Amino acid sequence: MKLILSEGYEPKNATLSLQNGQPMYYADTPLQLINRTTTIYRAELNQVQPMDGSPQSQFAPMAQIEWHKFDSTILRFDGSEFDTDSLFRTTGFGWYGSSRIFVAPDGKEYKWKLGTWDLSLYTNDGSKQLVAEYHRSWLGMFGDSWLEIYPSGTHMTDIVVITFIYAEKIWRDKKRTRRR
Repeated sequence: MKLILSEGYEPKNATLSLQNGQPMYYADTPLQLINRTTTIYRAELNQVQPMDGSPQSQFAPMAQIEWHKFDSTILRFDGSEFDTDSLFRTTGFGWYGSSRIFVAPDGKEYKWKLGTWDLSLYTNDGSKQLVAEYHRSWLGMFGDSWLEIYPSGTHMTDIVVITFIYAEKIWRDKKRTRRR
C-alpha cells in the first residue's frame, strides 16, 4: 500500500492518500509555542456515493500525539494513553538518533530504523522483515513523499501510520540538531 503525503513533506501536517487520490489518513498539528498536539484522523468511507461514483471520505479521530520537549511525549490510541518512554525502547546509535522498538497489538516487536536518508520499519526478530518504508521527496522539494506499507504490515496499517508520524518527527528533530 502506497500512501502519498500531501502538503509538502511533513507527515504531522499532511493527508496520506492512496495512489488514486483517495484520502486514508489526515494528520493535523496546530501551531502552538509549547505542548503541540498532533491529531491523526482515519478516513471513513461514506456509504452513499456521489453521482460520479467516486468514493467520498469523512475523517474520524484515531489517535493523538502530545509532544513534549523535556517530558515523555504522550500517545493516545484506541482508548488508551501511553508515554512514549514506556511504549518505545531505544536501541543502537546513529547520526540521526537511535532506533525505536515497540510491541504492536499483534504481540510482535517492530523497529523503526532512523537512518541517514531513510526511515524504515522492520520486524524485530531474526527475519528483520521490511514492514514499511518512508520515501522522502528528493531534497524535500521534487516529487511526492510517500509511506509504503508492505503486505507484512497491512494488518496493522493504523499502528504503522501512528508510529511513523512519531518516528519521523524524532528523525526530523535529530537531523535539525545535527546541522547546528
